[in-house]
Amino acid sequence: MSIPEIPGYLGRPDRSSLAEQWPRPPGNYPDELWPVDVLSAVTPDPTGWLMISEHYFTDERHGGRGCVLVEPNDVGAALSDTAWCGRDIGDASVWISGDERGFDSGLSATERDARLEFFARSRTPVGARLPVVDISLPFLWYWDAFPSADGWRYLNHAGREQDLVRWRLSRDRWEVEVRAPEFRQYLSTCGRDAVLQVDCVPKTPVDGFERVDDEYECDWAHFDFVATAERSLGSRPGFARLLGQYVIRGMRTDRLPRFEERRQDREYPSFVYKIDPDTGQMVR
Repeated sequence: MSIPEIPGYLGRPDRSSLAEQWPRPPGNYPDELWPVDVLSAVTPDPTGWLMISEHYFTDERHGGRGCVLVEPNDVGAALSDTAWCGRDIGDASVWISGDERGFDSGLSATERDARLEFFARSRTPVGARLPVVDISLPFLWYWDAFPSADGWRYLNHAGREQDLVRWRLSRDRWEVEVRAPEFRQYLSTCGRDAVLQVDCVPKTPVDGFERVDDEYECDWAHFDFVATAERSLGSRPGFARLLGQYVIRGMRTDRLPRFEERRQDREYPSFVYKIDPDTGQMVR
């Protein structure tokens, strides 16, 4: 008997992580400047927790992540560049141009000829002690989610609580994650894909190495990498930057909201309960 393999669920995924697909660019730069741990988390077929919003700044590294939604036909346009995509989504604003005045809700934007939609963002309002996490309301409504101490949860058809979104927050660092199966199920239902931005700047006290520039591009990811040194930067003159984005496709999974679980078509065994006297046919 053979067991079918589902990408990201059983066996080896048919498309591996970026760390496996992108060989380390040649050069004499220090190992710590090639962020293999970050690259290992970049995969088109996530199965567990998926980072959708992040910010950090330490002596060794700084960077962050973001997430926006896009129509499947616009994925190619969204991946056409490596710069931050949809960075201003989530900011409401009022604009004035001559005699005209307008309002931007911050829920969508058009960049690179791709229409981008809000999904998640962390922000620090004036007066707030900790960052505030905003999650797309249609996503929460779809799962009938309720808030927990550090995220959002929902009840499955059996009435058991399931994790949906979780976060870890401090004044100068945050991490927001979503469960990948539930996220991909939602994307499949609403006809969207997700574009996830990655920005990582490792730093080192080592200098004196040659500059390295490299680029990786495929159907689901587009990244730039540069490693160089600037002695004017002080105690950590050596640094690198990994910048780009990758796409998560919508996919039907075994995680369903209660209203979809209840209405699933089910097959029941049939029984003969009589014989039609006129035709002699069995009636089921």
